[in-house]
Amino acid sequence: DWREEEQKVINQYLITLWNYILSQPPRLRFNAYDFIDSILSINDELNLLLAMWQNHRSPSSLLHLSEFIRHQINFNVVPIKIDNLSQKHTEYFLQWLSQDEIIDKLEQYFFDNLNEPYSNQLATTVDILHCIFSQFKVIN
Repeated sequence: DWREEEQKVINQYLITLWNYILSQPPRLRFNAYDFIDSILSINDELNLLLAMWQNHRSPSSLLHLSEFIRHQINFNVVPIKIDNLSQKHTEYFLQWLSQDEIIDKLEQYFFDNLNEPYSNQLATTVDILHCIFSQFKVIN
């Protein structure tokens, strides 16, 4: 019930915060998955947050995505669950994540950074996605 101009300012702040988060390396207490559900509770535009994630130029955004996939998505249940996201948001996120472009970006980042300490995490993420979405494409 805030005034519209106040809502716009808060929304712009959240979008700016999301952009900043994606540009910073993931840290113990500063990860995208810690903020996405909070932002969605105020701004229900998951499509905007994912578009920003997809188009972000910072390599850190891919590390955040890898962390999110490995720590927030439960692929061992049916339907697949994402911690703190509604089923509607989970379905939308998984549809977005299954795009070849997203998987290819993560895979290319892995190959470009084979000697980095996070390369094993990226490899695990890419393997998970290939396994899950190759099965998904066969089912559908």
